[in-house]
Amino acid sequence: MGEFIERHYPWFIGFVAGVGFWWLNGGWIPPGLKDLLSGFLNVASIVVGFLVTAKSILLSIDHKWIIQRSKESGAYGMLVGYIVSATYWWLASALLSAVGVAIIPPDPLADWQQPIAVGLFSGWLFVSVTSALGTIRVLSIYSKILKSISKG
Repeated sequence: MGEFIERHYPWFIGFVAGVGFWWLNGGWIPPGLKDLLSGFLNVASIVVGFLVTAKSILLSIDHKWIIQRSKESGAYGMLVGYIVSATYWWLASALLSAVGVAIIPPDPLADWQQPIAVGLFSGWLFVSVTSALGTIRVLSIYSKILKSISKG
């Protein structure tokens, strides 16, 4: 995968998902949205903890040969940037999920609230898809580094 695509595909696909949902929707909101957001808030919190732990592991293997070569080539800085980016996206997902849990009424939405809810859900979907794809990008690169270390 080229560097440009690798750098931008998480937010681009997230944007397409959010705009696509908004454009193709027709006013539909998933049933049980409050439960979905509550569960996603838990997942986001766990992933943020995982990403912070991944940063700590990178610090602990700083003396390894593959890390030194990665630093020389600039790949290490890119990986750290991707981890930081994914952490911020997941923090944004957690924040939006928490706000959604707090503001979604227990009763069905009124007709005038439907377009607003679709817009807000589309924004949440953009951030959530971007978060997930950013983490997949980090895991892919991180696993390559760990496999290289395990070989010798």
